[in-house]
Amino acid sequence: MLPAFVIPVAPPIVPAADRPEHASGYRADIDGLRALAVLAVIAFHAKIAGFEGGYVGVDVFFVISGFLITSILRREIGNGTYSLLRFYERRIRRILPALLLMCAVTLGVAALFFIPRDYKDLAQSAGATAGFVSNLYFWRKAGYFDQAAEWKPLVHTWSLGVEEQYYILWPLILVVLCRLSPRAMRWSIAALAAASLAIAAVLVEEEPRAAFYLLPARMWELLAGAALALGLLPAPGAGGRGVLGVGGLVAILAAILLFDAKTPFPGIAALLPCLGAMAIVAAGSGGTSAATRFLALRGLAALGRVSYSLYLWHWPMLVLPQYYLLRALTPMETAGLLAASYAVALISYRFIETPFRRGLKMRRPALFAGALAAMAVIVGVGVAGWRANGFPGRFDARVSAYATAATDTNPLQRICDRRSPGQVTAGGACRIGQPEAAPSFAVFGDSFGDALLPGLDRAGRDTGKAGYGFTYSGCYPLVGHVQEAECGPYTDAVLAFLMAHPEIRTVFVVSRWTSALWSTRFGAYAQDELWLADGQSSEKSQAENARVVERSLGRFLSALADRRVVAVAYVPEQRVDVPRDLALRAWRGLDLDIGIDRATYDVRQAPVRDLLERMMAEHRHFSVIDVGAALCSDKSCPARIGDTVLYADDNHMSTAGALLLAPRFARALDAQEPSPDATVRE
Repeated sequence: MLPAFVIPVAPPIVPAADRPEHASGYRADIDGLRALAVLAVIAFHAKIAGFEGGYVGVDVFFVISGFLITSILRREIGNGTYSLLRFYERRIRRILPALLLMCAVTLGVAALFFIPRDYKDLAQSAGATAGFVSNLYFWRKAGYFDQAAEWKPLVHTWSLGVEEQYYILWPLILVVLCRLSPRAMRWSIAALAAASLAIAAVLVEEEPRAAFYLLPARMWELLAGAALALGLLPAPGAGGRGVLGVGGLVAILAAILLFDAKTPFPGIAALLPCLGAMAIVAAGSGGTSAATRFLALRGLAALGRVSYSLYLWHWPMLVLPQYYLLRALTPMETAGLLAASYAVALISYRFIETPFRRGLKMRRPALFAGALAAMAVIVGVGVAGWRANGFPGRFDARVSAYATAATDTNPLQRICDRRSPGQVTAGGACRIGQPEAAPSFAVFGDSFGDALLPGLDRAGRDTGKAGYGFTYSGCYPLVGHVQEAECGPYTDAVLAFLMAHPEIRTVFVVSRWTSALWSTRFGAYAQDELWLADGQSSEKSQAENARVVERSLGRFLSALADRRVVAVAYVPEQRVDVPRDLALRAWRGLDLDIGIDRATYDVRQAPVRDLLERMMAEHRHFSVIDVGAALCSDKSCPARIGDTVLYADDNHMSTAGALLLAPRFARALDAQEPSPDATVRE
């Protein structure tokens, strides 16, 4: 159950004249359904146990929105009062004031302590939000190196982007559809919805981020509500309303309680909460039922009326304190912030939403001009934040120096990392080392390889040798394994390239070996169930991951039996985002001696050591460079050495950190034959 603090003092009952305009009059049960949806989202964001599927509240909102807006449009088209300008005027009054205020306040508060990298991202997302394209922004940003969502104060605005993009198209489409016969309209909307659902079902398997963020995979949810508003589905009788209402509630609650982060969503699984929302809306059309009477209770309906402001404010009010505190919130802190979010939502509803929607008298040209000007200001801040790299001048030199490590990443990343298999096959390898020398070594790696490439490049220059860099962030440098879509073809292309170039005598293999063997990502952006497979796999498990890695690495070493293969391993993984943590600690005057303790490091690396030592015993041309031996003491593995910040995030070495390792890489390059000395354990 949600704690009682989520629903404190309710706003007053809205007078009939000020209630939302619906085709069938005000429906308190729909406001109650809004309350259920927003409570589900809040419980999910607050990480309240048992509500792992609370994200489906957004899908319920989509169905409600499709029903209410289409009801208004249908009525206006029917009585000849339809006006596209009036429609967009209503959207501006309804959506923009509270949204832009929330963005402005979030930008202002974050300016006090967000490090430049994060403030740059926040400013860009604010600009995208003001332009109603934040769903596109977060989709494009959801790449390998993007931060976890819990550090993004505006990520929840993606749903508004989806809605507003839909409402650019839908009024125009509806005018055309209303000229058709009821049967033709029914089939047209059914076809649109089916196509959208099919897109969602495919994308959720092939490109889940696109399925989550983009309108084509979400449009069917809004169309589901629209179909109800247009009367395209048969109206239930009195008995049917009771069954639909209870069934709808059960469906939504089942999704909230049974779904979790592992549920493929929003594909076919999204049918459960959306059909549930449709059933509840249908149950309240032309009569009532037990479920709709429950949802129409004064407290729930009152909460539903402030649901928009509550949705806007609760997420940044949860994110910003966690960012400042550098830790997760305690249950009491979460409770207090949710109560504060509700209080802010009440203020927003009373003094921002209501006046702009009902009381503020502005001529339409002035309203449009004011809206465009306000949007332009937020977009301008976004552009300025991007161009100014997050305004680093907000901090003193010491804090800025720590924060800057977040951007101290491989300068060759844009041109070297994640080249396509086709580019590799065509000979499009990235050159590193001494420019005038003939290539004699190669680097084959994932994102850890990309991060260490500056050190390997320097080692090549220092020894007068040249090489090729093959890195694909997110893909382990293994052969014959199944991972992301392009991983297999990419690693096959790299192996073929190496086999075709016998002049490459030394191959460095660099990987996040721990994630492959533990099937987890460690640190600030932890993940689990990172399964691997190959042609011999019959299960998904940590043990199978270890077997896949051993088989795949064995295949690679056997294929390159005539070369020197050097694994770069045992890179310490930190618990925190190091640049952010150090910068905020310096700003707040806290202890800067952060780092992972040696015991935790040794446990995490133990299966890697076991595997690589077995591989060295079986393959005499294989050796290991122990990065941890260079960075760790017997008590800890620090995040910085002196003024040098070793990491660009929680796991990946900074360029400065990679360059500290260049002498070790150079010694490996100078070695002529594999020997025990090549395995550094200092």
